[in-house]
Amino acid sequence: MTSKKQGLSALPLGGVGEIGMNLMVYECDGEMIVVDAGLTFPDDFTPGVDVVLPDIRYIRDNIKRLKGIIITHAHEDHIGGLPYLWEDMPVPVYLTRFSRLVLEGKLDQVGLSGVVPINEVVPGKRFTVGKFDIEFVRVTHSIPDAFGLAIRTPYGTVVHTGDYKMDTRPALNDQTDTNRWSEIGDEGVLAMLGDSTNIFKPKTSGEEAEVAESLDAIIAGRKNRIVFCTFASNVGRLKTAVELAAKHGRKSCFMGRSMHKMMGYARDCSIIPDKLLDNTVSLDEAIKMPRSKIMFIVTGSQGEAKAALARISRGEDRMPLEAGDSVIMSSKMIPGNERIIYHMINRLTKLGAEVVHEKAEFVHVSGHAARDEIAQMYKLVRPQIAVPVHGEYSHLKEHAEFARSLGVSQSFVIENGKRMYLAPGEPQVLEEGVQTGRMYVDGLNILDEDKFILRERRQMATDGMVTISVVINSRGQVVGKPVLRSKGIIDEDLQGDVVKEAKEEALHALQNAFGGGPVDDIKLAEETLRIATRRVFLRERGRKPVTVPVVVKV
Repeated sequence: MTSKKQGLSALPLGGVGEIGMNLMVYECDGEMIVVDAGLTFPDDFTPGVDVVLPDIRYIRDNIKRLKGIIITHAHEDHIGGLPYLWEDMPVPVYLTRFSRLVLEGKLDQVGLSGVVPINEVVPGKRFTVGKFDIEFVRVTHSIPDAFGLAIRTPYGTVVHTGDYKMDTRPALNDQTDTNRWSEIGDEGVLAMLGDSTNIFKPKTSGEEAEVAESLDAIIAGRKNRIVFCTFASNVGRLKTAVELAAKHGRKSCFMGRSMHKMMGYARDCSIIPDKLLDNTVSLDEAIKMPRSKIMFIVTGSQGEAKAALARISRGEDRMPLEAGDSVIMSSKMIPGNERIIYHMINRLTKLGAEVVHEKAEFVHVSGHAARDEIAQMYKLVRPQIAVPVHGEYSHLKEHAEFARSLGVSQSFVIENGKRMYLAPGEPQVLEEGVQTGRMYVDGLNILDEDKFILRERRQMATDGMVTISVVINSRGQVVGKPVLRSKGIIDEDLQGDVVKEAKEEALHALQNAFGGGPVDDIKLAEETLRIATRRVFLRERGRKPVTVPVVVKV
């Protein structure tokens, strides 16, 4: 068996066995490249966390072997982690123009503007990073400038599909380059690491032109204001919205910081023609226009509290809704977000708006290939080995079985931290004990997965917090009475008896711990106070609050 530092392999550190946080390490004869550096978003288990990153300890430990970072497209789960991770893997970044503009905006926010060496790649033009010969090949996705990769090595070509679909009528005319993929297949492909997101969806993911036709019918005949909400990064859908507004005699007004940023990037890349954007107006102009002559295009399709649509639903925006107005939510309800989205829909409905969403009307198609499209990619590329990525474990397993049914000779299911050894010799999955997991961006800090800070926050969120303070004089005698303060566990005005009992038992425990003598061990005193105080709250309230004891010597 060739050593892990020799030969060709792929090692996922994020995005395999999960949705989001994509980061793949390719290694060839001791040299490495990283493909994508994404993030995911926190859940209820990580209170206070801003974003979640893959653990890149393996890369840090082998940083001298890393030659470059390749970004397939500008969605957060592929590019969003890079501003936080780059200082731990300070190598050149390769990406296309739209993705470059998005990345530069993000780098500016974290003080890395002009620091990261960025190489803008011309699609279709091959370039070399270490021992890897790389070609960006266009794919259709729900963001401009999405690409798969043909990664050529001395051991064969690996196709990394990135996120893709097969849409013959995309909004931005950025069809997947099936001719080029077929030519690469003709050259011979060793392995394909392919998108598994929609492997359970039969047939196709649907076409953007079909969505446009449906939205056209929905918009037609509406008399009052229309609020159109979608993902800010879905520039093709935004283009459709502006076109339909103009068709129906309406001006468009963009609302939301990320919406303005994305449209600015699209304009800079000539993805959206200036002539089309001439039909847009500012918010100041829009709110003065007749209600039948304006369409607001806003952020917040997932119910994000600070986004435009959520603010509108709470009546906190300059653009109020009235009875008879319409809200069109042209996006998918991402699993896990349904509850907060429906709360927002209910608020909008109470304001008198009619809310149109994917559960009721055809207003959205996915940016990921469904089953027939995945089969088409295999027929184009014809890999010897299939390695499903970008999906949860059930997606990967189903994808691997599907690849075998299509005639792919070998398919493997891998997980984060498990190396897919590809060549030379027999391909196989290697379990090397590579450290994987999550890191948490917490304000100005990045926390490890097992950091006690998050454990304490979770405990405070469920059980509250108590502080108990005692003053000790120079002779080790307690001065006065203990002081107890609580947060999130009792109402001290209504349950003062619990507070009194906790102070009395804590003081009694402290006296017993030192046999009635001087308190001469601060650590022992604080631990005694902590245990005694928490015991009272467990008995009286059924909770174990985070208990902070403080002993002050005077």
